[in-house]
Amino acid sequence: MTTDYKYAAFISYKHLPQDASAARRVQFLIENCSRPSLLADRKSLFTGVPKNPCFPSEYEYSGSDPLSENIVEALAQASTLVVICSPDAKEDARILREIETYIDLHESARIIAFVSAGDPEDCIPDILLSKISATEGKAMQVDQPEVIVVDGRDGLLNRDCEEKSKLTGFALGYSVEESLGKVRMNKRINTAMLVTVVILVVATFLTLPLYRFMI
Repeated sequence: MTTDYKYAAFISYKHLPQDASAARRVQFLIENCSRPSLLADRKSLFTGVPKNPCFPSEYEYSGSDPLSENIVEALAQASTLVVICSPDAKEDARILREIETYIDLHESARIIAFVSAGDPEDCIPDILLSKISATEGKAMQVDQPEVIVVDGRDGLLNRDCEEKSKLTGFALGYSVEESLGKVRMNKRINTAMLVTVVILVVATFLTLPLYRFMI
């Protein structure tokens, strides 16, 4: 994310309990994520000042109402757009308008379709599904919105480090490959450390009888 942006992410969601809960979870993860290691930043948790502020869209509009000036301004000042996707939100007029406005405002839009409930095809807005299918397996054009899908169903973010890192890393300006590379590297390091500890423990038990025999 460049320093020109005021917000790491603009979070667009339908104002229903399940979607609002998912939006708060996404906001917490992004705002308290440390860029170098993509791990939770403890300092920001204690000070209450987020390192990567988000703008949750908390205003309701009817289908015919235009977006307010502060919403348009926040969309323009957000590095990434996060859309909380659920079956109830798929065709929500306000969410669709926020997506369209964000794409219009950004030459190279970065969008996360966060699936909170339902099958992806049944909850991701068609405008984003078309962008995903149009770019799969092809080189990304400069003016082509980059859309990724993050699976947040059934508490998966609490169990899957890769999905969490896709969310936070992409929101902070990393590519998906960079975000997942950090997680996989940490897994390899942890595995190597565990193997080393096991070898040391086994070696200790094997040499202890010999040591006692020698003394």
